[in-house]
Amino acid sequence: MSRSGPFPYRHILVLLDASTAAEHSLDDARVLADAVGATLTLIAVMQDANDPTLGSPVEGLSWASTLPQTASERCASYLEDKAEALRARGLIVLTERCPGTSAEEILQISRQHHADLIMMAIHNSDAQRCLLSTVAASVLQCAEVPVILVREQQEEWTRPSMNKGK
Repeated sequence: MSRSGPFPYRHILVLLDASTAAEHSLDDARVLADAVGATLTLIAVMQDANDPTLGSPVEGLSWASTLPQTASERCASYLEDKAEALRARGLIVLTERCPGTSAEEILQISRQHHADLIMMAIHNSDAQRCLLSTVAASVLQCAEVPVILVREQQEEWTRPSMNKGK
């Protein structure tokens, strides 16, 4: 996919899992989409609560611990709430649910929507790091378009001093 002109990103795919980190990535995506006039596609990543290979659901994936129908309904409601808030700001927003957490599913949706940028959160806790950083690394490695990884924000962050002895 060629990118030309002053606004190369026309369609941004944003992965959401209801975590704080994902909410921050959505804020960043909103600012970028607003600045360049891009369409946003919000993807709800749904962890299968019955998949023993994934361990317990990570923080934020609150719909994963309920019955499948209820989980699907809660996921759809979450996506629509986020999309409506963005549409109220004048953005074009699409939504889609990703039935799993595999990088291939995410990349397939990216190709289907002709996304030219993928934004996703990376998490800090050990449980989240095991599940999502593997997915993030795979998306980063295999995506045909740029990927922005948004790190979970720390409450307090200070830049290490280069002048420790002074």
